[in-house]
Amino acid sequence: MKHFDIARYEQQIKADPHYEGFAPDKDHYVWEHYRLDPDYLDEGYDKALVAGYVQANEDRKEAIKEVFQFDREGRLQSTATYFSTSLEIGIWRRWNERGQLVTETDKDKSYPFALPQVLDFARQKGADLRTTGTVKRRYDSALKQYVWLLSWVVDYKKETYQQSYLLDGISGKVLQQERGPAPVLYQ
Repeated sequence: MKHFDIARYEQQIKADPHYEGFAPDKDHYVWEHYRLDPDYLDEGYDKALVAGYVQANEDRKEAIKEVFQFDREGRLQSTATYFSTSLEIGIWRRWNERGQLVTETDKDKSYPFALPQVLDFARQKGADLRTTGTVKRRYDSALKQYVWLLSWVVDYKKETYQQSYLLDGISGKVLQQERGPAPVLYQ
């Protein structure tokens, strides 16, 4: 079972009060921080006021972030995985203070047409959704099915537009395709 190395973290934060983590190599970053008890203001690290710790292992090349939450003793409480900044993926787990698994939620269960296939679909259309665009998924109550929503900006021969797709979450079939004006970022 994974543990948070509190002693190592305390050495790092003592040496640099602004410590946020480290890069083991050019494609990865490990974020580390503490969570305070909600009754206290953050005025710097004080172990007596810590409610727990968080470590997020970020694979920047693949746009995957694994988040581990630990209690104040460094024992693992939960794991979660994200694609890009907020797409919940994989199996999320939660443990009790005795280290027993209490919940396990498969975030991909309703999407047999899985994220790697979605990324491959976009790659075939000329987009790398690991570095640009958005990927979302949800249950569409009008269609009564689970869907993927993809969009990215295309620059093609002096024309800029936003390309969007709505894919069936089970088969990957294109349900809708739209080409519209690119969002205006600066005015």
